[in-house]
Amino acid sequence: MSQPPAPTFALAPFDNSAADVVLRCRDGVHFRVRSAILLEASPVFAELLAALPCGGATDIQEGPTFEGMPMVVIAEDSDAIDPLLRLCYPTADPVLVDLKDIRPVLAAAIKYQMEEASAVLKKMLLSFLEEQPLRVWAYACLLHLEEEARAAASALLGKELPTKGPEEFHEVSAGDYYRLTKFLRSKGAVEESFTFLKAGSAAAEPPPSKSSTAKPWHCTRELGFTSLPYADIICRSSDGQEFRAHRITLLLASPLLRDGITALCPEAVSGPPPPDALPVLQMGVEGVFLGPLLDMCYAERPPSVYEWHSIYGIVGMMVAARHFGFADILLRLRCGPYLTLADRQPLLGYLLAAQLRFPDIAKSRALEMRHDVYESYGYHPEMERTPAHAYHHLLMHRRRSRVLVAAQAAKVGRPAPPPASDTKIQTMAGLRSADGHPWVQGVVRAYADKLGDADTTRDLYRIQPDYEQLLSDSLANKIWCQRCEHNVRLLTDTRHAWKKIRDELFRNDLAFESGG
Repeated sequence: MSQPPAPTFALAPFDNSAADVVLRCRDGVHFRVRSAILLEASPVFAELLAALPCGGATDIQEGPTFEGMPMVVIAEDSDAIDPLLRLCYPTADPVLVDLKDIRPVLAAAIKYQMEEASAVLKKMLLSFLEEQPLRVWAYACLLHLEEEARAAASALLGKELPTKGPEEFHEVSAGDYYRLTKFLRSKGAVEESFTFLKAGSAAAEPPPSKSSTAKPWHCTRELGFTSLPYADIICRSSDGQEFRAHRITLLLASPLLRDGITALCPEAVSGPPPPDALPVLQMGVEGVFLGPLLDMCYAERPPSVYEWHSIYGIVGMMVAARHFGFADILLRLRCGPYLTLADRQPLLGYLLAAQLRFPDIAKSRALEMRHDVYESYGYHPEMERTPAHAYHHLLMHRRRSRVLVAAQAAKVGRPAPPPASDTKIQTMAGLRSADGHPWVQGVVRAYADKLGDADTTRDLYRIQPDYEQLLSDSLANKIWCQRCEHNVRLLTDTRHAWKKIRDELFRNDLAFESGG
């Protein structure tokens, strides 16, 4: 038998043989420490050590003794415990040069209720405010530090959020980020009850599983599955529901299921079922999703999934379809019921697509939402389960659109500097200058104002210039010389002639369709 690896010991002063207890970290590093210091520094360690019989082991975090000393197994790595213990020992405080270094140490200090060490580490965290306020805010949220989150948010007032968010945005929730943007939009003038952190959250609470089907994923209306004759396989859901299906249908819908079906029926993939019992394929998906998903494998069946009015149910089916390789079904779900429901709830549709890692769908939803003013998106509880980077991406796309619109709007009505040698171009540019006809000046100024106020692409389509009407109005306002007016009338007459021909052809088509 191979010998277990030799234990690794921490550096001084945690290698002192005079210590009376050993802390073993997750990465296998052993710290020889004095229990008296731990008792004073941490009430949590005080309880753990009180449960340790002399020379024995504890039922809490049970572990073997080491060199005759009781040993406590802890969940943290030595990189976090070493600087934390140095803050408790009468030694020089550790130097933590990066925010990444502070986070695990401060998290451990909070967990073990080390008040003095926590206070020192919070000051270290805030020392990065001037250079990295957004990252400080992110770590404050991750560690559930309300005061520090507010301090970091206040430091961000008057500053523009970066286009590329920090990597911590993959861990911070979109809900936290929404509250930050609300604080910044109001310039800090928020209601007294405002908090940056979601009520009831905790620093040690794990994020919700991305595959979780807990409420609200359960739907009020379940879609049934109708078994057809001559079934030769049973598909069993994770909650024990059984659906009688046909192997060949499953194989045609998903080549990924071939190995599982072949393992159940090694005699022949398409052979007859055993006479005594049908083979059971464990699908690992709840029946509320598996039933309608299997239904969609049968092309003749009516698309009952379109009657499911919960976007959660549709997205749950999409996740399962992706897992099993039902590519055609996934496309049908995406282009059918998901698209319909996401149009009704655009923010929720985007959040679910981003949260459950459908990047192409999330991108298409973001493009659809560029028409909306982002303040109108509002809040949705699903933000608490979605990474902040998804919401940040949505807001930055919206901001870039506004910048582009503003830049183009600023150019309206300004003369383009022509080459000095081209007299004709100079003359045309003069028509666009401030010396133009008063009526033209008024039209240009009014349109420039409208462009400047345009917040969305939808706004741009609404204020698109009607050049035919502008030409007609210019004739009514007598801005042309006699020769130019004649040319303008020819242009407008051409447009009118096109309309007349279009209308005649349309009436002729209607008469033909009606049999007249």
